[in-house]
Parts: sequence; C-alpha cells; structure tokens
Amino acid sequence: MRDMYVAKNGEEVWYRFSTLLPSTTALKAAHRVVTAQWHEEMPLGKPHKRPPLAHRQVNGGFAVTLWDTAVFDASKGAGDGVQLVWEPRYETGVIHEYVYRIVWRQDAAGLVMAWQRKHVCSGNERTCTVEAWQVFIDRSGPIGFVDADGYYFKFGVYTTHPFSQPLVVYHRGYRRGGDASSVEATEPVFGSRKS
Repeated sequence: MRDMYVAKNGEEVWYRFSTLLPSTTALKAAHRVVTAQWHEEMPLGKPHKRPPLAHRQVNGGFAVTLWDTAVFDASKGAGDGVQLVWEPRYETGVIHEYVYRIVWRQDAAGLVMAWQRKHVCSGNERTCTVEAWQVFIDRSGPIGFVDADGYYFKFGVYTTHPFSQPLVVYHRGYRRGGDASSVEATEPVFGSRKS
C-alpha cells in the first residue's frame, strides 16, 4: 500500500501507523524483509537509490535504517546505510504503534524523531494493555537525497532476497499530516523536543 502524497525536500511531515506480526507466523528460517518504508521519488529517467528510512525485519530482529546522499555516495548504495535502531528480537503477537516526525532536509537541520508503544492484547475479549509512548529515535542531520523530487510512504512486505516461507503482516491506522495534532499525537511526550 502506498500513500500518494509526496513530501518535498525541506518539508516537515508527521506519520502514524501500527504494525502486527502475529505470533503464529513468526519465522524460523532466515529472512530479511521491509514492512514499512519511506521511498524517494526521483526525477524522470534517474534511477532510484535506497529508501531513506525503512523498518526491516531481519532474522527475528528489527532495524530502522536511514540513507542520505553522503552515505549513498560513500557506499555506492551498498550495505544497510545508517542503522538507527537494532532490536535483536522483535516481539510478535503484539501491536507496535509508531509516530514519526521527519524534517526532509539534507543538512544539519534534517530530523528523524520517532516514538513507539505496544498494545498487548489477550483473551477472547480482546482486552488490551497499552504501554506509554517512548522515544526510540532522536536524530538530527541529513535524511534523503539532494536530487530527489520528494518522498512517499508505503507499507506491506517487501524483499529482494530469496524467501521461502509466507509472512503475514497487519498494518492499521495510517495517518499523515503537517504537525502532531494532525496525526492525533496529542500527549505531552510529542512536544518534548523543539527544533
């Protein structure tokens, strides 16, 4: 699924969504898939580079990776870019909810700030315990590419690697806007950093 909105270089955008990997589909085999990503939109005729920001499920763990022009040029697009988050075990069977504040700039004024919380549900009643929001990314600096026309969000399950088992991923509650209130991020924790 793709959001057709394309954020431009210099723009601040907030995003909110939830992801669930059911515990019944936890993979035992080696795997490397993307479940959510912000992708660059290049001018017509220019090749795509790498997703400037992506959620990756890697062999039972969870990574958030970042690319910018300098990282891409230095590595010639090879590797994983900058790893902002690495959790060696991603908890399945719970809902992971995320809020992102991104300032799409390719200089020191760029920003990726993200919060997460879990919804742990149990029983036939589907009662859930919702944890408190926690900051899990707070990075100032470049994000994206100086030659990109903009950035769009998409989620699902993507891979360029061999994959032999089915993986079920659920996403819900996607929202995007120009500030915290537009994605209903109204708790005080979302105003904790001004930049």
